[in-house]
Amino acid sequence: MTPQQEPRARVVPYGDWVITLAFLVMMAGAYFLTLGWPPNAAFFPQLLAATGAVMCLVQLGCLAWQARTPPARRETRPVVSNGEVALVEGDEEQGNEDEFHKVFTHADGRSWAACLGWIGLFFVSMYTVGLLITLPVFTVLYLRGVAKASWLTCLLYVLGTAGVMYLLFVMFLHLPLPQGVLFGE
Repeated sequence: MTPQQEPRARVVPYGDWVITLAFLVMMAGAYFLTLGWPPNAAFFPQLLAATGAVMCLVQLGCLAWQARTPPARRETRPVVSNGEVALVEGDEEQGNEDEFHKVFTHADGRSWAACLGWIGLFFVSMYTVGLLITLPVFTVLYLRGVAKASWLTCLLYVLGTAGVMYLLFVMFLHLPLPQGVLFGE
């Protein structure tokens, strides 16, 4: 039996458009807020805001391109199980790409609350104890607790993230990292 092709219905990702436009407005606002700052103080925020705005524009271009192109045909292949034939989408190893993009639309309230809780915990921790303590602790807690990653993976992530942050901000840009209210001066 040969694989069959079914037409795919066009889905407009309104959420992607809204989020991308919201980020573009935030990046433009952040850039314009720094225009009155001294050049040394404004450099890094302007660099981040300009980079973020360019990335948002690229994302908008991708979304516009997706809206213009005809929807791809969905390839299915027959699978026999217990004597019954069923049509299955895509490649087993690669998975269905659409399912990855639908994870937020199908998430229940508990998943959203857990995700927002982790984000909130990160920022509260950064405010209280600073970034150099929060980053490794949060990375290990999240990777071990949620992702069930190995200790080696945790160690590599900690060394990578904390090391890059320290080298980039402290050594290269000579910008102090947030120390938090408990350890601040």
